[in-house]
Amino acid sequence: MEFCSEGVFVFTFQLESLMMQSCLKFGMSAAAVIGLSATIALAGDLGLVINGDMEAESRFVPHGTPGVDTLNGVPDGWGHSANTGWSNGTTDPHMSGIHSLKLDDQSAFSMEEGRSFVLALPRTSVEGDVIHLHWKWWNTITSNVTGTGDSFSATIRISEVTAGDSNCCDLQANVTAATVLTSGTPDGSLEEVWLSIPIPAAINTFDIIFNTGNRLLEDADPGKLGVTGTMFVDDVSATLWVPEPGSLLLMSIGGLIAIGCRRRS
Repeated sequence: MEFCSEGVFVFTFQLESLMMQSCLKFGMSAAAVIGLSATIALAGDLGLVINGDMEAESRFVPHGTPGVDTLNGVPDGWGHSANTGWSNGTTDPHMSGIHSLKLDDQSAFSMEEGRSFVLALPRTSVEGDVIHLHWKWWNTITSNVTGTGDSFSATIRISEVTAGDSNCCDLQANVTAATVLTSGTPDGSLEEVWLSIPIPAAINTFDIIFNTGNRLLEDADPGKLGVTGTMFVDDVSATLWVPEPGSLLLMSIGGLIAIGCRRRS
């Protein structure tokens, strides 16, 4: 994964070569890096993502039924565009169970989208909380309108509104916390992504959006809407880590976001 900007710490894990690359755009002490690694290891599973393994059928009957909204039906907890829904349950890539979220983009004029329902954070209103996200995805880009480097993307949005005050499928008053791009080698291989984001005390909700295009670009850029191909997403999870008082100093240095990606054939 090549995603490196001011204030972003990037780990890339490639199992084939057992190599690790890092990109650090600002000064960071070794203690701060070690402290960040510890936060990831200590995060507990709070089950913040609804149906992250994509196995449950949509609660909105009959939309989860194959052939109603999409060819294979729709997983629960996920809003979708016209060509986003369940994988076929057999030959399509998946990890746990038999399903993944499938985004099949055959249009050079739009992106396909899979969006989680609004997800609540069990907050203590303490500055320094960190949300850790993890997912697995595969992507195959079939038309590169910009030549090279076209990507699909995942975007995490956060909001101060509570889950009860927001439409289940549309996060109100949101701001983008992070956008992650798929690998520059869109060959259908599995990538595994870890993302850690410090959360301000006032934040109560978040969502995750997967797109068959680079959401960082403007709509007029052909690298956003013009890219076509297929993406599969599975095992999406999120946990909230509440730091001990002594750890707040480590997280305040740089206000950093950590992203990890592991890729295998």
